[in-house]
Amino acid sequence: MPDLSPDLLNHFQDLIYRQYSLRFSPSRQIGLEMRLRERLNNLELPSYEAYFDLLQNDFEEFDLLIEGITTKETYFFRLPDQFKALTKHILPRIEARLSKEVQRLIAEEGWSGAKKNAHKGVECGMRHR
Repeated sequence: MPDLSPDLLNHFQDLIYRQYSLRFSPSRQIGLEMRLRERLNNLELPSYEAYFDLLQNDFEEFDLLIEGITTKETYFFRLPDQFKALTKHILPRIEARLSKEVQRLIAEEGWSGAKKNAHKGVECGMRHR
């Protein structure tokens, strides 16, 4: 397996930034190197320079590389425990607060007033999060 020089890694990073506006922190460079190595092996190319040249003209390959180095999910929803906390604890509390506010509006202003002022319940729930 050919070595990836720091200079060539910088060239890859510059190319990715120019095309996709993505930057890599030092801690993420290892992930980029791994994806580059993976694509090089899959395509059976002789060198990183050959892969760099390929990316200049092969937009489909560039997209495959980008898909490999990016995550399409937000960080929050990637972990099931966080999603469970949201659905089992946080959202029910917000719903309860909103429900109380809507009930108060119905009692004070009647149903038409509650419908007309439903945004107040949403605002109330957002303020008390």
